Order: sequence, then structure tokens, then C-alpha cells
Amino acid sequence: MRSPHFTVQTNAGEKEARRVADQFEQIRNMFHSAFSSMRVDPGQPIVIVAAKNENTLKLFLPEEWEAKGHIHHAGLYQPGEDKDYVVMRLDSEGENPFHTLYHEYTHALLRLNFSNLPLWFNEGLAEFFGNSTLGDKEIRTGTIDPGHLYLLNQAN
Repeated sequence: MRSPHFTVQTNAGEKEARRVADQFEQIRNMFHSAFSSMRVDPGQPIVIVAAKNENTLKLFLPEEWEAKGHIHHAGLYQPGEDKDYVVMRLDSEGENPFHTLYHEYTHALLRLNFSNLPLWFNEGLAEFFGNSTLGDKEIRTGTIDPGHLYLLNQAN
């Protein structure tokens, strides 16, 4: 499935492909609206591989399951020479299954527009926008991540 700025490949059907493409178009439009002078297109195609479930994701990222105890990411953003790739799992748990991808897409846009940002700033912005929720009528950015809030409370 193709949208104006993304290509989605999935084994979850056309409806899910459209949902994924819509989410990525919305996050792209959010950045474009909020930061009009910021480049939001890497100059090469972005291909999104949306795996229906964990078993499908294992086919694309087998190294994630090779070592016991390794963290299984819900998705990742991988810049390439001629295309950028997003690999994501559609059955991710949690309030925002797109968090990892919004986070990584933010990193991609920051790399595209800035050099040598301090790590704390780069990660902070990526987390801020990673916690975005996008809907037809409302976009919310910077919502509180319950896991981060728990960790901060434990540090006291």
C-alpha cells in the first residue's frame, strides 16, 4: 500500500496497512505543521514493514530472539543507502503501539536537520514525540509515559 510519503508492506491486510500509513502521515504532518522550516522527508523512500505479530517480526529481526533475555523491540527505524526502513509489530501491547516508531522517526528527523545535538536533548525530544497520540480530531504530544513515571518515583 502506498500513501503520499510512505510505502507499507504487511501480512495483516489492507485495512491495517491503511491504518499504519495514516499514522505515519499524521506524525509527518504534525512535524511539518509544528516546525514549518524543518525537513520532514529524508529524500529517499521510507518503507514500513508492518508485521502482523511477533512470529512475523522474528523473520525480519531473528537476532532479537537468539539470546535469552534480550529485549524484543516493538519496532525500529533503520536508515539505508537508498531507502529508510521501519520494521514494526502490529500486535504490540501498551497504550501506544507506535511509541517506538514515533521515537525513532523523531531521531531520523533530528539527524536530517541538526548535527551534534546533545544526547539528553535528542533523547528527550524523541521521548516527548514518541509519546504522541494521533487521532482524527486530536493530536497530543508529550503525554506522560507510565513506565517512566514509575521509574522516577522509585528514584526518590
